[in-house]
Amino acid sequence: MQKLKIKDLVNELYFLDLKKVIEKNWDKFERIFYDKVKFSNFMDYINDNRVDAHAKTISKDDLALLRIAFKWIEDKYQEFL
Repeated sequence: MQKLKIKDLVNELYFLDLKKVIEKNWDKFERIFYDKVKFSNFMDYINDNRVDAHAKTISKDDLALLRIAFKWIEDKYQEFL
């Protein structure tokens, strides 16, 4: 049986898959993100507005909200470290 490396798994993991994994295992991630509703909303907003994945332009307002969503997730992660 061939062992999978973590980088091989991550290469096949889509952004919304990450959200699903975290939500499914919320008891392990709650201490990082605290607010499941906010986490879910921000992850959805990020995914919906990812111009790299969805080949669309983004307004200045949407970009500002996207930055807020990314910053919140990044800050929660940094606080945990």
